[in-house]
Amino acid sequence: MEAVGRWLALDYGEKRVGVAISDALGLMAHPLPFIPHTPSLLSDINQLIIQYEVVGLLVGVPITLSGSDSQQTQRVRVFINHLQQELNIPVQGIDERLSTVAATKGLSHLNGKQRRQKVDSESAAFVLQGFLDAQSHHRSEGS
Repeated sequence: MEAVGRWLALDYGEKRVGVAISDALGLMAHPLPFIPHTPSLLSDINQLIIQYEVVGLLVGVPITLSGSDSQQTQRVRVFINHLQQELNIPVQGIDERLSTVAATKGLSHLNGKQRRQKVDSESAAFVLQGFLDAQSHHRSEGS
C-alpha cells in the first residue's frame, strides 16, 4: 500500500485506543490523544478519518515474540475485520511487537499517570513511523 497522504494508526486496547496520524506527505508520524474505548469508538475513528482526510488506516496487531497469536491478538483481528467492513478506506493490520516497550522507554521522564495517558498513542506513532519509513525506502528504491 502506498503511504502518500495521511495515514492513521491505532493501538487497540480494552480501555484506550492509541492514535497517531502522519503528515500529508506520509513522512512523519505524530501521536494524537487516545480515544476512550466506548460504544462511540467507531464514530470517533470515523471523525478522525474525515477531519484529517485519511487515506489508510493501520491497526497494530500484538503478535507474541514467538510469532503466535494471543487472546488480545484475536480481539484485535476481530476489530480489524469490523473496521474493514464499516470504513471506506483501506484498513490493514501491522505487527506491533515491542512498540509499547519502545514507547514506554521514550516516555520514561513522565510519572506513571502521565505515561499511561500517552503510551498508547506513542506506541501507535512508533508503528506508523516504521510503516512510513518502509514505504519511503520502497519509493526511493523504485526511483
